[in-house]
Amino acid sequence: MTKDETLRFGTIVVPGEHIAALSISPASGSDRKVVVLPGIHGRTPHILHVGQRLAAHGFDAIVADFYCTAAQRGQLRTPADIGAATEALDHGAIISTVTDLLTTLAAERPVAILGYCVGGAVALQVAARAEGVAAVVAYYGVLRQVPGAADRSDPLSAAAQLNCPVLAHYGTTDIWCPPEDIDELEAKLASSDSAYQVYRYPGAGHAFEESGRPGYRPVAAIESAIRTMTFLTHYMEATS
Repeated sequence: MTKDETLRFGTIVVPGEHIAALSISPASGSDRKVVVLPGIHGRTPHILHVGQRLAAHGFDAIVADFYCTAAQRGQLRTPADIGAATEALDHGAIISTVTDLLTTLAAERPVAILGYCVGGAVALQVAARAEGVAAVVAYYGVLRQVPGAADRSDPLSAAAQLNCPVLAHYGTTDIWCPPEDIDELEAKLASSDSAYQVYRYPGAGHAFEESGRPGYRPVAAIESAIRTMTFLTHYMEATS
């Protein structure tokens, strides 16, 4: 993807990781920050497009892909590779690092989180524990931890503790997010202190917002993107 000359590209250091996260903001700068958490594939053209789209709407997008090392090494060639890389992630450490990043960025004003797939699951868990989260958006992240996993935390167990506005997008044919898990998420959000909206997209599967992927569904992608921008604009302005 070519860089938009009306935008500013830079880096920030992720706390504890000693690596740089990509920052994309309007040329004039912005104090409205959105941390973007990619799926296991990391900084794909889709994620760069999301960052540029946020910047075009006046946000400073921070792409935190520090946990996507398998993709960075070019090791995600097969579905088995993807499964192994996902299972190898230390979710507890990722959540801790993203929480620290949020705390640092939110020193002056609340920050929003936008996550996809693994990043969507992390986004909900971080929002339940971090201070200074203005809003959280999750796209099709796994909601329930697999039986026998060492780390028993998952978005469903964290949902009732959320106290910031929540927007979530799921496809009705996504095998990683079955309808009963989405139902439970909605029930727990209803019992929380959060304003929330959960959208389901008929006929859409996993990664429906990501052009270039087999599951891409353009209408669902556009609808969810518009809803996301409207949501973030409203709740980020409410914290200014």
